[in-house]
Amino acid sequence: MNNTWTSILTISLAFTAVKGAHATSWADVEAQLRHTDFGQEALQIKARYGVDVDPVHGSAQAAAYYPKTNHCELNMSKPTYEVATYFVHEMYHALQARTGKSPNATTDEARAMGKDAWVKMMVEEEIEGTYRGFQHKIALEFGKKTILVPTPQADAPVGMTPFRKSYLYAYVQSMKSDRDMAKAHRAGLKKGRDTIVEMITGGSERFQFTRTRLGGTGGVSYTLKYRHEWDLDNKKR
Repeated sequence: MNNTWTSILTISLAFTAVKGAHATSWADVEAQLRHTDFGQEALQIKARYGVDVDPVHGSAQAAAYYPKTNHCELNMSKPTYEVATYFVHEMYHALQARTGKSPNATTDEARAMGKDAWVKMMVEEEIEGTYRGFQHKIALEFGKKTILVPTPQADAPVGMTPFRKSYLYAYVQSMKSDRDMAKAHRAGLKKGRDTIVEMITGGSERFQFTRTRLGGTGGVSYTLKYRHEWDLDNKKR
């Protein structure tokens, strides 16, 4: 944390050229991930659990992690910063799966939990994965070295705009109180995470459209997605 935070927060989020346009290879994404703690942690998870990365172009979804085959699909037709943010998210799914904290819906462990508890667990995993990914992008924007200037063109993944607005609001309010940048950063992240929870699980009209677009869930919320997954997987069993 340094004065970069203060200087960036005093300017409007202008329509500035974006560093890091469209990804062309995994190497591009990997290089950007190394700029933040969350990006580096995601790379460590990939290495530790031997997750294979499958770069694709023109996929209907931005990214996905498949526990059964232990591979992560990344849509390289999207900008580098967006692919990197999704990768951080997907590696949290990989961590949960490889450490046994995210059992498949058809396992005895999951069935012992019951449908409602399993769905709640998976939605909470999506919240944390989204939070980690957004922290990575916030660090690219406002960290010690500005890698990405926030612009309408760079405002992805879905939900990044309300997350950033919440972060900045809480950051500025905290700075007005005692000028402690580390404390303000924590306040901003907490407010941002609260916004993610509201976007994913809240019943308000405020984020209704965003809620059905997060994670490429096909127009339904994560809760409905995982309830359907439970029903479908256990019907096959």
